[in-house]
Amino acid sequence: TTKRLFSIARYWLQEPTIVKGNDIQQVNLEEPGSETPEIPSDGKQRKTRWALAPNFFDRTRPVFDTENRALEALKSIWLHDPTGPLADDSLMLTASHYLKKGRYMDADRTFSLLREEYPKSPHLKDAFMLGTHVKLMSYQGPQYDATVLTDAGELKETTLRLFPQAEQARLKEELKKIEHAKAKRDWETVQYWMRRSKPKSAAIYCNLLIENHPTSPFANQARELLAELGKENTSHLWANYATPKKTVQEQPEPKRSFVPGLPGFGKAEPVPAKTSPAPSSKQELEPPARLKLDGFGEPIRKIPLEEEPEPAKVKL
Repeated sequence: TTKRLFSIARYWLQEPTIVKGNDIQQVNLEEPGSETPEIPSDGKQRKTRWALAPNFFDRTRPVFDTENRALEALKSIWLHDPTGPLADDSLMLTASHYLKKGRYMDADRTFSLLREEYPKSPHLKDAFMLGTHVKLMSYQGPQYDATVLTDAGELKETTLRLFPQAEQARLKEELKKIEHAKAKRDWETVQYWMRRSKPKSAAIYCNLLIENHPTSPFANQARELLAELGKENTSHLWANYATPKKTVQEQPEPKRSFVPGLPGFGKAEPVPAKTSPAPSSKQELEPPARLKLDGFGEPIRKIPLEEEPEPAKVKL
C-alpha cells in the first residue's frame, strides 16, 4: 500500500523533514553561486551513504543506492495513486530532498508539479515560496539565460496575490532584486556589443534597457552612452533617450559685507547706493482756456458769485 511505501521511503532517507518557506534565506543575486543559503537543521545525525558503496550488513536497506531507491518509492506513490492522501506529501518530501542536496532544477520541477496538480494541498504556500527560491538558486549570472529570473518574478507576484498573509516585505524586496538583476543583465549585453565594436546594436539594447527598467541605475548609464554614440549610431532607434552629462558651472562667490556686532563676518563696509534727486513737485500750471461757442464771438457769461454785485439791467 501507499502508506507502507511512504514509511519505507522515509526510513531509507533517514527520516527527513519537510522544508518550510520561512526556513530559507534570500538568494544573493549580486554574485550568483558564490554562496549557498543555509537550511536550518532538525538536529538529527544522519550518515553519509555513497551510491556505489555496497550494503552487505543492513538487511533493511537495498544493497546499492538507497537514496534513489527511496525517491523511486515516493514517485510510485503519486504516480500510481494521484488522488490518494499521500500523493502531495510524497511530492513535497521529494522536492525538499532535492533542495537539501542542491539539485535545484529537480526541485523546481517537483514544486511546479505540486502547484499544478494539487492546488488544494496544505503544502501549496510552501511550494510557491520554495519554488521561487530554487529558481533563483539555479540562476548562474548575467552572462547566462534570464528565463529563471522572469519565471521567479512572475511566481513571486502570484504568491503576493494568492497569499496576502505571507511575508509581504520580503517578497517585495526580492522582486526589486530580481528587477535589478534583469537590468544588470541588459547592461552586460550592451557592453558585449560595445566590445564587439557594434555601436548600433548597443544603442538598441540601451533603448530596451531604458524602457524595461527606467528607474534602475543602469538606465542612467544607458542614456549617457546614447549621448556619446551620437546621431550617426542612434538615428535608427524608435525613440531617443539620450541624456548628456550635466556640467555644473562654478559660480563666483558673492561679496561679503560688514555687519555691525558680528566680528569677522565681513571685511568691507557697505557703500551707499547713488541716488538721483527726485523731480520737484511744484510746477506752474497753465490757466485753462476760455470756452467759446460756435457762431458767437463773445465768451459765455460768467456766473456771478454771491460776493460780486449783480450787473445793472439795460432798459430798452
